[in-house]
Amino acid sequence: MKKKKALTVVAIIVFVLLIIPMPAWYRDGGTRSFTAILYRVVIWNQMEDAYGNRQTGTEIHLIPNNFRPVDFRHRE
Repeated sequence: MKKKKALTVVAIIVFVLLIIPMPAWYRDGGTRSFTAILYRVVIWNQMEDAYGNRQTGTEIHLIPNNFRPVDFRHRE
């Protein structure tokens, strides 16, 4: 019984470590990224470019796409 409880506690700790995000801020007007092992959430808030376009929005990337770098050039 003790072995089963210990295994359950270890599984819960591992799961929590997989979902805790690490925040990052970018110097492009306020874009924020929250990256965990299982997912990444990017909240876009880029300053206006030469044409007056301001890029805002939210993206969610699940594993394995969450390990790619945040790409500022190919935003739609």
